Amino acid sequence: MRTRSSSPPIHLHISDSTPVHVHVKSQRSPASQPQEKTNVDRGNLRPTAKVKTRVPWIPPGKASIRDASYKWEGPTHRLEITPPLHEEPEHSQSALRLADLTSEEEEGLHGRISQYERKIESLLSEVSSLKNEVELRKKEQLLERQSEQLSVSQRVMEQEEQLEEVSKELQHTERENSRLRLSMEKMLEESDYNRGDGGSLQQDRAALHRTLMEAEGGGAAAAQELSALRDSRLSGSESAGLAQQKELLLQKLDTFESTNRTLRLLLREQHRVQMESERVSEQKDAFLKRLADTEAHNAQLVVKLQEKDREANQLCRLLDSEKDNAKSSSDLSKSLESTRAHLQGQLRSKEAENNRLTVQIKNLERAASQQKVEMERLTEQLGGLRRQAGADREALKRATRAQKQRAERSEDTAGQLSVQLLDMKQLLEALSAAEAWQSRHAQEEKDRSKLEVELSLLNSHAAELTEELQSVGDKGRAEREALLERLHALTSQSTGAKLETQALKATASAVEEKLALSQSELQQVKASILQYESLLDSYKIQVGKTRGEADEYRARLAQAERQAQAVRGGLEQELEEVRRELLERLAELEPLPEAVRRSELKLQETQDRERSQERRSMELSTTLTDLRMKAGRSKTLILHFLKDPEGYWTKKVDPIKFPLHRRILRAAVTDTGQSSTQMKAVTDADCSPITIKRHLREKGLENIKVFEGHVSSNATLPVWTLQGSTKHGTLKACSPDLNPIENVWGWMAGEVYNNKRQFQTVDALCEAILITWSNVPTSLMETLASSMPKHIFEVIDNNCGATPY
Repeated sequence: MRTRSSSPPIHLHISDSTPVHVHVKSQRSPASQPQEKTNVDRGNLRPTAKVKTRVPWIPPGKASIRDASYKWEGPTHRLEITPPLHEEPEHSQSALRLADLTSEEEEGLHGRISQYERKIESLLSEVSSLKNEVELRKKEQLLERQSEQLSVSQRVMEQEEQLEEVSKELQHTERENSRLRLSMEKMLEESDYNRGDGGSLQQDRAALHRTLMEAEGGGAAAAQELSALRDSRLSGSESAGLAQQKELLLQKLDTFESTNRTLRLLLREQHRVQMESERVSEQKDAFLKRLADTEAHNAQLVVKLQEKDREANQLCRLLDSEKDNAKSSSDLSKSLESTRAHLQGQLRSKEAENNRLTVQIKNLERAASQQKVEMERLTEQLGGLRRQAGADREALKRATRAQKQRAERSEDTAGQLSVQLLDMKQLLEALSAAEAWQSRHAQEEKDRSKLEVELSLLNSHAAELTEELQSVGDKGRAEREALLERLHALTSQSTGAKLETQALKATASAVEEKLALSQSELQQVKASILQYESLLDSYKIQVGKTRGEADEYRARLAQAERQAQAVRGGLEQELEEVRRELLERLAELEPLPEAVRRSELKLQETQDRERSQERRSMELSTTLTDLRMKAGRSKTLILHFLKDPEGYWTKKVDPIKFPLHRRILRAAVTDTGQSSTQMKAVTDADCSPITIKRHLREKGLENIKVFEGHVSSNATLPVWTLQGSTKHGTLKACSPDLNPIENVWGWMAGEVYNNKRQFQTVDALCEAILITWSNVPTSLMETLASSMPKHIFEVIDNNCGATPY
């Protein structure tokens, strides 16, 4: 069995002569009832669903007449009472709205909020201008870096040109070395030829030596013969022959001595020449050895030059890669700056949003405190009303003897009821406001969840950016260390080349001295020595050239050292600038975690405040439902008392003792939001719409009469009546006491029958009336509602008769 509606039922006890119009709203769809049940279980407040209701068809009245309406409308039902004739009021009281109760504090708070928003906008504009300045400075720094890179590239190109010149000079030296090699080969061939000539001279010398030995042997033989001749005695002829032979021999001896002397001189000269040739050959061998050493040294220099070329190419590639890295780092810095600016903008917007949320939460707390104070005041009023109702109950027991006292007390209770009705209106408005605040709380909770997700994303993005910065810094540091090591290696190689050039200078000076000595010695040699002198002159020329080249190399090496120092200084400056930029970026990124922590703390505070607000709203909703039920019960008690004040305390009405059609009618009138099963539980009968109509026909309950056509001035109002107990109302349509309801029906009649509109069926007329009823102006309804509490109880006490009104 489904539960009953949360709104209290209405029990109205009036006399049979009072015509009553009861408009029952249609029940909600079955699909929405479980949702209502869950919402009630959770204690959340939701606005009442606006359902298009079908009210019984009522013929239109006369043209609209001003003021006086007796109507009460709840969340699920509405009550209208048609009072007797009376004069219409001259003034109407406008309804009190909750939106009109704005305080000066809220206005001041809104002004502060607008000021804060303006300040935030000005700060954002200043931040954007600062960002533009920072971007301009960064662009200038990028231009400076690009100019430095261009200068470095120009220096590298100059070094390449210098290397090309050095390679050309090396090629020239290689050609000269090849010429020297050819000339040395020629010299070797000539020395071989000279060695061949020396061999022939040695043969001649050996022959001469043999002839000399033979001559000496002949001389010794001649001396022996002379001694033998001296000892022997010769004749005159033999002595004359001997004298001739002696003279001839003496002549031969003279010639032999002269030839011997010349031969010895020649031998001495030949020995000296041979020694000199051997010494020259040794010098040639030494020169050839030195030439081979110089050629090997030149080959080593060529290899070193090739290595330097490779290193220069590697340095060029490194410079290109460094340029690419600098470009990528600049792009990364730009992306980091853009992300940082975006994150700062988001953080500022979130801070502004948090400030707005705190202001709204403060407003909610203030409103909740005001509502709490209002609820306390209402509870005090209810306690006073209960005490007053007890006092009035005792007074009414005593007032049963006097009609005058009963009328006065009924007037007092009518005033109190009007006050209660106004309080109930205020409670309903407060309930709607609480529901609106609760919906805003739900929206703020959704926004808070979105903020939490965005904060987590921002934290992850900041961590990724820091990791990328660290990786880029490590990579750049490693590359710079490698460049520094290569520069150190180049400097060591350049120092080694300097030492080698100095050694070459020393060797060159020694060679010059040796060449001078060889020139002084070779001036005494013949044609071969002259050739050697010409070769030595060419060597001198080449040595001079090599000396000039060595000087040029020395100057170029000094220039290369200066350029390397300049490049090293530029690289160190760039490294310091990059390190400084990275430190600045890290310093800028350091306050981000603190800002995130502050925002998280603010979010936790807002969550705690929202939870407290939800608890307060739950407490307010429970207190409002209790007050609504208590007010409904007090209203039903007062209406029962007004209906039968004498027999109220003596008898109790048992709804089960009523006949079936009376129970069905009572259930239909008291609570229109009940379903057929709920009515069946109350009446113990089948309460579907068809069975209700059948029971009403069987028991004499007359249907609503349809007046087709325009309503004249003597038309009567249709009401629900019981057969034999209540008569049709015979009040005139122009009755002053019917002005409030006639105002509504007159306006509806003018709208329904506008331009003499006619209806063929009752359903069409009912549909037109329902459409017109949904378009009734709220100002007219408020005017009618404000005039109802003032006169309803006078009409009830007069038994629907004329009132002083």
